[in-house]
Amino acid sequence: MTPDKRLDQIEPALADVAQKTDRLIESNGQILEVATRADINAAIAAKGVADLTTKVTQLAEGQADLRNITTDLRIKTDSLTEGQASLHRKTDLIADDQIKLRQEMQQGFQEVNQKFAQMEKAQQQILTILLDRLS
Repeated sequence: MTPDKRLDQIEPALADVAQKTDRLIESNGQILEVATRADINAAIAAKGVADLTTKVTQLAEGQADLRNITTDLRIKTDSLTEGQASLHRKTDLIADDQIKLRQEMQQGFQEVNQKFAQMEKAQQQILTILLDRLS
């Protein structure tokens, strides 16, 4: 076989190999591009998961704080309710004491009025006696 014939047979095979090599290089580039995008997407997803984990942790802490505040508020409300009940009891006692004081004052005024009436009667008796003796 002559070198020209041999070259004619080798050239199409070499062109085919070169074409297949180009396609492989192009495929490898596409695979590399997909892998790079996958890495970027994985990094974005990992950051999203980390952010979500942080937010969930913050939410759990916020809920715990809210439970603590709610418990404190319940305790303070109970204390306030007890204080109000105590105040009502004391107000009732004061009202009872005021009623008793009014009754005692009325009784005292009645006694004073009776004594004044007795004194007036005694004064009149004394006056009558003095006038009788003077007459």
